[in-house]
Amino acid sequence: MNRLKKTLLPVALVSAALMLTACKPTFEFAIGLKPPAFDNAADTTYTDTQYPIVLVHGMFGFGDILGINYFYQVPQALEAGGATVLIPTMSSLAGNELRGEQLLAQLQDYKANLGHQKFNLIAHSHGSPTARYVASVAPELVASISTAGGVNAMGSEKAALLNDRLEGFFSSALLQPILNTMGLLIDAAQTPENPLPQVAKDAFYTVGFEGAAAFNLQHPQGLPTVECGEGPDEVNGVRYYSWGGIAIATNSLDPTDRILQATADLYEPGESDGTMNRCATHLGKVIRDDYFLNHTDLSNQALGLRHPTSTNPLNIYRTHANRMKDDGL
Repeated sequence: MNRLKKTLLPVALVSAALMLTACKPTFEFAIGLKPPAFDNAADTTYTDTQYPIVLVHGMFGFGDILGINYFYQVPQALEAGGATVLIPTMSSLAGNELRGEQLLAQLQDYKANLGHQKFNLIAHSHGSPTARYVASVAPELVASISTAGGVNAMGSEKAALLNDRLEGFFSSALLQPILNTMGLLIDAAQTPENPLPQVAKDAFYTVGFEGAAAFNLQHPQGLPTVECGEGPDEVNGVRYYSWGGIAIATNSLDPTDRILQATADLYEPGESDGTMNRCATHLGKVIRDDYFLNHTDLSNQALGLRHPTSTNPLNIYRTHANRMKDDGL
């Protein structure tokens, strides 16, 4: 455990920097078998959902930097099949409620200026409670919530341990300003004219065990009622879906795999994506919780690198958009 504690600080510091390394023009790596970008590329109505798809980024995330989205190539893959995709921007490091209010304000703006009445929110990681907050306080704006590796049924053990470090005076005095600066740098790259608040302590608390439990008591919609089960498919007119992975290291060229490996022994083999326990990601209808994808693979980062035989994340998002289309969403 001492070794794990010592790794948490460099892991936290490097996480944001490595996420920024993904913010560069498209560059293809040779990773063995190379599947096409996505299936059904010729079908221009395959992902044409009734309501726009809103991609909700997670911790250390961003909306769009230099034309590159946190959900790497996902907007393009969805739009190729007819979907309308909207990309909001929330604080990279902040609590669920603050990020949720930021997302809510943008959905209200989309409604007022673009005429959309409802939205399909697809969220990754910390984006999940962000989106769930909006569905809880303003269900009239939300057609569906779908989460990939989301902080749902429980929090992240990794986040809980880092939160413990943030409680100490010296860790708090040293670590929080560094993490907040990381968030500010990410924010400056996407919204320099309108900086967003960065509160690292709140971010890690709300995705840890204690913070997630408190949030779930106030916003239980879609959560399972039995351990590792499924939640209700629909609550207050909002449909709920989720999927997750059980891999940690999937590609030797992916720098984010090193971060996930640093704390891999926090989890039983085959039971986590390197950040979230398999059962913790459950929400509503569980599409699948055992993709051979790790936590960053689930948003198609970094630069789409993954195991050559694993499921292409772009196909997961396209297939799910088609599912929502068939469900009248």
